[in-house]
Amino acid sequence: MGLGRVVRQRQIRWVVHKYLLAAAEDVLVKGVPLSERLHVPESFNEANKAAAAIRRRDKLSILRPHEGHSPLAIVMGEFKASDATAFGRRVWIKHMPDAPLLVASKTWERIERVFAPLFEARDADSGYKVRLVMAALIRSRREHTYEIDAASFMLASEQWIPVERVYELALVQAL
Repeated sequence: MGLGRVVRQRQIRWVVHKYLLAAAEDVLVKGVPLSERLHVPESFNEANKAAAAIRRRDKLSILRPHEGHSPLAIVMGEFKASDATAFGRRVWIKHMPDAPLLVASKTWERIERVFAPLFEARDADSGYKVRLVMAALIRSRREHTYEIDAASFMLASEQWIPVERVYELALVQAL
């Protein structure tokens, strides 16, 4: 991938990030702006890794249990991978390389079954880059350890335009 293309992708990602958080400001959930409970990872930069981790922990500090309640938040980002652990799975989101989301095996099996066509589309040899966007409802398992309660997935083109099927990628590219 050329440098110009990388820069354009970062710019597009920044625009999506900015407007997604701005839109969340206008949505109220139980009288609170959704933006207070929505985390969209900032672009990863090795030089700013520690500062970004502090900002993420501050943002997700709302998940600390209090008065017998386990608050929830939404993490939204591009699904990168998942791997098995002794107690379930670790789910990796792009731009959050130091904070995997944990999920129980049964929950992940259900997610894989429901969203199997999207996982297959991501891995298809279509000739087009496809993104798999994940929105996960999370809670704190322990301090700074986040567990997926529920998740949803959406296919998007390389330019972050939502698509329903792989064949739509050619149309998006042509437009």
